[in-house]
Amino acid sequence: MGNPSDDLRNEVEPLVESAVTEEAIAEVQKRFETALIRLSPESRGLLERYFAGASAETISRDSSLPLNAVREWLSQAKRELMGHLRVQNKARQ
Repeated sequence: MGNPSDDLRNEVEPLVESAVTEEAIAEVQKRFETALIRLSPESRGLLERYFAGASAETISRDSSLPLNAVREWLSQAKRELMGHLRVQNKARQ
């Protein structure tokens, strides 16, 4: 039979780790959504489709835009998103 203190720690530790992980994931998701909202509706819609699994080729075909234009737009939208995330990160420090 083990030490009751060790037994309690073994039971509680995974619960605490799980709670901390869930809280961290929720915070990251909140920051991501906040940054996404700051994009133009067009850029936001494009990134949402892309993050949902649509390829640049599919987006190009569906929107009748040239593939190179879609790729450039995706690249620009990702840079803008990262910029907003960096600003949020600096604000929290």
